Amino acid sequence: MNTASGAVKPYEVDGFYFEFCPNGSPYVGPLRATDQAQSGPYEAEVNLQKAGSRERFAKKASELYGMDGAGLERALNEVCTRRSEEVAAAEQSESEDDAQGPIDVGNKRLERALELLGCLDILEEAARDMERLGHVGERGTKKLALICALSAKSGKPIQPSTYAQSSAGKNALWDSALSLFPEEMVVRRSGLTAKALFRTEANLEGAVLYLQEVAGSEDANYSIRIMQSDGRLEYEATEKAPDGSMKNVVYRTEGPTVIVQTTTKNHLHPENETRVFPIYIDESEEQTGRIVESILKDAAGHGVGGAERDRVLERWHDAIRLLESGLEVVIPYAERIEIPTSPIRIRRDARRLIDVVRVIAWLHQHGRQRDESGRIVATEDDFHLALRLVSESLTRAWRTLAPAVETVLGVIDKLPENLKSKGFRRRDLKVKGVSDRRVKDVLKSLTDTGYLDCDGRAGPQGFSYTVAREAEEVSLGISLRPSPGSEESPANSEESTGWETFARYRPVPDSGGGVEDYREAGATGQDGHRPAETADLQEEHASGRTGGEDEMCIHGLRGGKGCYLCDPQHPYRIKSEAVT
Repeated sequence: MNTASGAVKPYEVDGFYFEFCPNGSPYVGPLRATDQAQSGPYEAEVNLQKAGSRERFAKKASELYGMDGAGLERALNEVCTRRSEEVAAAEQSESEDDAQGPIDVGNKRLERALELLGCLDILEEAARDMERLGHVGERGTKKLALICALSAKSGKPIQPSTYAQSSAGKNALWDSALSLFPEEMVVRRSGLTAKALFRTEANLEGAVLYLQEVAGSEDANYSIRIMQSDGRLEYEATEKAPDGSMKNVVYRTEGPTVIVQTTTKNHLHPENETRVFPIYIDESEEQTGRIVESILKDAAGHGVGGAERDRVLERWHDAIRLLESGLEVVIPYAERIEIPTSPIRIRRDARRLIDVVRVIAWLHQHGRQRDESGRIVATEDDFHLALRLVSESLTRAWRTLAPAVETVLGVIDKLPENLKSKGFRRRDLKVKGVSDRRVKDVLKSLTDTGYLDCDGRAGPQGFSYTVAREAEEVSLGISLRPSPGSEESPANSEESTGWETFARYRPVPDSGGGVEDYREAGATGQDGHRPAETADLQEEHASGRTGGEDEMCIHGLRGGKGCYLCDPQHPYRIKSEAVT
């Protein structure tokens, strides 16, 4: 499509019918308008990008032909939005035509891309390169963002939503992650109208739709929700044909599409929230220190230069283009995965966890075994990595608590009992690292979710709050049960794997050290390096428990009951011992 000039473009919006002919610019040209009452037509040259030009057009059409001026102006605004989408789609199509095609065998770019795809841990390589390019810390968050974005091409879309207060680095994370993707895979929008996704001309199949802020797309909540759940949209509308007759037209938008959203809110629309995988930005002072240090390092000229940056990004773009989409992944040990039955959102989260395992295996398609049907076989290490990456996000989601909310709750918990039971005000909370405005938003969120009661009387000193219920401890309770015929050591033996399993499933903290110093908790590197344990830890974890019968075992089960590694009476332990 030539967006600068050419054929007449018809549009129908809320009972108004338009014919627009671009003249030299994709937004400037003669526009003809009529309405359902056949008023007009009124025709004049307009610049769709200029609000004043649209306003003058609507005002003149109203004066001459009695059209609804306000309604016409709103319709023109929608026409401008659609025109912008058409222009963006045309530019994207041109970039796809110009994009690097299949890389010739023997080409050095091909060799570099294939070398990357052959890495034992591609996600770690990606996190390392993102760090080199300026996004410091948050290693686990980087990997989770990459998995979500890659899932669009794998055919198993995982929909992320990123939460943090303003300036925390939500968009910085996604700008860095998506910079590794070729341009044709990423569609960026600042906002969406209610019907924009139904009518878009952008190619969203296997792509990432990056919405920089939820506030700019709230009108499109319904279409976003359907695209996330069904992977496609279908919309039927009655429109005026060129001959003046009315006919039904069906608009289809094909996926699968990963829709990236970022927000400063503590919660999304309730219908949308359970459809997304939450990603929380590190808002700690330590992470702020890492960011400031990186900014100063770059300003001093010690950052990665333009040529090196281009080389790094080119390697990733080529590698992702080489990934074969739609490959099926089988998880042979899936029936040994133990997943709890509450909360109810586990019905969706269980599938997301499995999809994370699938995407990790799919990403390593050049180094994974295939079964007789040609399916990629996921390894147990894929499951352990997936669970380690999602554990923090799922725990917070099940508690419905964002990081800032947890921080405020911790301060509330330390208040004197009389304040918690009889009433405290916002001024009583001294929350380090959280702005007063953010505390206000958090208190509203805690009231909405039932953690606090509010008297509803603002007054000169603000609302009064009392604690309605304590924040319950949430344990994932997700684990991989050893196969009955395996020679797994009992939890209390000298060869216990309890500590290793615990380390695998806990969130990976960011360290202040450099990239090369990084080691994930419980991970065993190629050189066999393992984190050192103190004597106390070794003794404590040998039994897999940290206290008496009422204490949680290190895998999150009270007294170790029902835990394969910590409960000697676990049925699978008994069965395994009987076999041996």
